[in-house]
Amino acid sequence: MIDSSLGATSPRKAVRATDCGWAVMEVAKSGGRQSVEKLKSLLETGGDVSLSQRDSRGRTVMHHAVANPGALQFLLESGKTTDLLEAPDEDGCTALHLAAEGGFTDSVSLLLAAGANREAADRVGQTALHKSAGKGHDNVVETILSFGGTTEDDTGDTDDVTRRLVNALDRQGRKPLHMGAERGHEKIVRFLLEKNTSINKTIDGRSPLHLATESGSAETVETLIAAHRQSLTWTDKQGDTPLHAAARRNHAHLIPLLLKEKEGLASKENAQGLNALDVAIDERSKDAAAEMGKHKLWDTFLTYPQTKRGKDQKPQMYRMIKDMPDAAMSFIDRMVVEHKEDSEDNSDAGRVWKYDFMYLYTRDPRDSPLEAMIWYKRWQCLEHHVVVKFLKCNWQRFGVYTFMAYLLLYMIFMAILTATVAIDASDTTYFETHPSLTVTFDGTCHIVCFNTIAVLLMSMGYMVKEMYQIYQKRLHYLGWRNVLQWVLYLSAFLYSLPVSTPLDSWKTEAATVATMFGWLNFAMYLQRVPVFETDVYIYILLIGRIFKSLRRVILVFLLYTLAFATCFYYVASKADLPDSTAAGFSGFTSFSHSFFTTLGMVMGELNIQFFLDRQKHSGVTRVLIVFFIFLMNIVIVNLLIALTLDAVDIRDVRARAAFNRRIHQAEHMLDKASGFWSAFADRARVLTWMDTNQPSCMDKTRQFLDIADDEGQMEGIEQSPSGEQEDVRRRLEDLEAALKAVSVQLTSMGEMLAQQTKAPPVVKSE
Repeated sequence: MIDSSLGATSPRKAVRATDCGWAVMEVAKSGGRQSVEKLKSLLETGGDVSLSQRDSRGRTVMHHAVANPGALQFLLESGKTTDLLEAPDEDGCTALHLAAEGGFTDSVSLLLAAGANREAADRVGQTALHKSAGKGHDNVVETILSFGGTTEDDTGDTDDVTRRLVNALDRQGRKPLHMGAERGHEKIVRFLLEKNTSINKTIDGRSPLHLATESGSAETVETLIAAHRQSLTWTDKQGDTPLHAAARRNHAHLIPLLLKEKEGLASKENAQGLNALDVAIDERSKDAAAEMGKHKLWDTFLTYPQTKRGKDQKPQMYRMIKDMPDAAMSFIDRMVVEHKEDSEDNSDAGRVWKYDFMYLYTRDPRDSPLEAMIWYKRWQCLEHHVVVKFLKCNWQRFGVYTFMAYLLLYMIFMAILTATVAIDASDTTYFETHPSLTVTFDGTCHIVCFNTIAVLLMSMGYMVKEMYQIYQKRLHYLGWRNVLQWVLYLSAFLYSLPVSTPLDSWKTEAATVATMFGWLNFAMYLQRVPVFETDVYIYILLIGRIFKSLRRVILVFLLYTLAFATCFYYVASKADLPDSTAAGFSGFTSFSHSFFTTLGMVMGELNIQFFLDRQKHSGVTRVLIVFFIFLMNIVIVNLLIALTLDAVDIRDVRARAAFNRRIHQAEHMLDKASGFWSAFADRARVLTWMDTNQPSCMDKTRQFLDIADDEGQMEGIEQSPSGEQEDVRRRLEDLEAALKAVSVQLTSMGEMLAQQTKAPPVVKSE
């Protein structure tokens, strides 16, 4: 109660009123059907609803009542909340802000009817219209703008409140239109445009179209383009157009829509000099990049490989092959078109195709799309028919000639090396068997000296070439073939060094290694020769596949061989024959001899007579040899044969042989694209190619001779050379068959159980 003499409330009454005021706030917050009665009861007891009653966020009872229109209406009608209508919280939001942001249309209507200021802004400069537009509450937006009218200032001028509301800017320069476009609320955007809102940029330069594009709403983008087509070319502070924004957010469905109205956007670059495709590649926007490849302006997006830009300073095609091969495939698809000619031949055989190889060519092999395909194992790109045609054309124009020149030079090197080693070996053997002869220097010595110098110089030249490739390729140089070549050239170099003792053991070993690895490397060279496109090339490939199959059983094979070698060695050491060598003991005189003899026995070189001549422990010995024959000569050998047959699928091998040959051809052309051969490569390069469906002379020859075309075999191969997908497919088929069998068994068991359940009970007779 209030003391009339002092005009103040007693402390006890004030505390009671304050506690009651907190209860009023809780009731307004909770709402419910009985909230109005509770509020009426609390206010009658003296509840404090003044400005001093706030929660931790600075909100009054009016802020909390916006979620409960009934309670809000009672508070407004009570006459005690007049000062709370415009009271802000700690964020500067009034009750109207919270009602608009929460989508409480009835509360917004009540507050506006009570005289709430629609133009009140919070701390970031946003009005209630900003809040409702950003949240997509179209009913609230219409309610706020429906209270239109004019106001008169001190000078007597009138101003339309609705026009001021729709054009109000927050601290970042955003209008309600920006807020609605940012969330993709097309209905709100259309309604605000009908209210004649103007279109502007924010402080960071983004237009409503930028924001709508980032949201991914195609309807909102269409509405904004129809209202303000000029904003298609507007750029933000980074120089990005709406097309850049679509590429950055990977909104592929918006790219045709934006380009439909403004095709010039495809070539427009931002402040960093990047077009929309560069942005999509940097942001790993695979769908957006693929959509650009499917568009008719694909060649405007795609720059030539000589142009380096982006985060890693690599050409666009290189980066797409590395990070998004599917998008790269969409661009490669567009590099071949049907060439229209005035011809009466409308059949498939008369159709002409034009290939554009400009986007696959580069001067620096490290930036070549082929290099990316090989290094990152993007086999689907390398198998594309455009890439296959590109390799074939450039191989026929340039690659095959440089390769044959290198092959001829290598054959000369191997011929000289082999002749030198053979002459050296024959002379050494002859003089060791005739020590009394006197050495005379004749023409043979001159030949050996010439050959040795030639091997020395050629091996040095090859090593210089390999060092240049290391400098050029760096990490891309790593590979087992290059290691094999280094072993060859180093051993040949050491063998041909002019030393005083030519018969030293290390020199003999160097000659052995050089000749062995030299001819193995020559076999690797044959994989790239066009002559070996048929069965001869396949046999070379099969050797490698059989070695891979051998790895699966090599451990078991060696353990079994070691076990029998130990047993044979022990039996031979206890032999009671006087002449061990004559009886067949020469292969078992030591453990190492026994191991290698056992290996020979596995291959069929059995010394049965030795085991039959034994008098001591003959029973154990004969059981051992029988067990050896069955296990090693029958089981293990047949296992190796089975693995070999499993590795030999002639159709698969042909397809993989053609695929590997393309890899070798690509590697060879990349090696010769720079350095000494670069000038010849530039002259011979094929940038465009016209092709028809008419079979070539080579194809007709293959058909006549019934020789399979390895390129055609690739149609049935959809995976990389590893064959992992094929193995997985077979395992899935086996698993599916097993599951079907189990399902059948379970079904039959269920039927049996059902029959037993339905069977009539057995009635026992008394």
